[in-house]
Amino acid sequence: MAEHCSILIIDDNIDDREVYRRILGRVSSTAYTVVEAETGEEGLALNGRKRPDCILLDYSLPGRDGLGVLADIPESDPAANVIMLTGQWQRNRRRRGDEERSARLSDKGFAFA
Repeated sequence: MAEHCSILIIDDNIDDREVYRRILGRVSSTAYTVVEAETGEEGLALNGRKRPDCILLDYSLPGRDGLGVLADIPESDPAANVIMLTGQWQRNRRRRGDEERSARLSDKGFAFA
């Protein structure tokens, strides 16, 4: 029997959200329920209602960026598991110097065979 895991994807890019859904769909040992948000505010609201097992959070969101959203998540969900993703790792890291504020920031480098 497959395990169950709920995932909240907060990303304004519909193509990236589709990639995440496809990757999660390839894992046969776990059944994923995926909820999506295009903005940080929408993601915070969904997190408050759904309490997912994991949040995939884009660094570069319109309006409030991913770090602003990340800062607010513990207020409503101190035990949240967040993976922050970006397609602009080096530029963002140099520009903001945010290594200290986020435990891990993963690049959105996808390669499919």
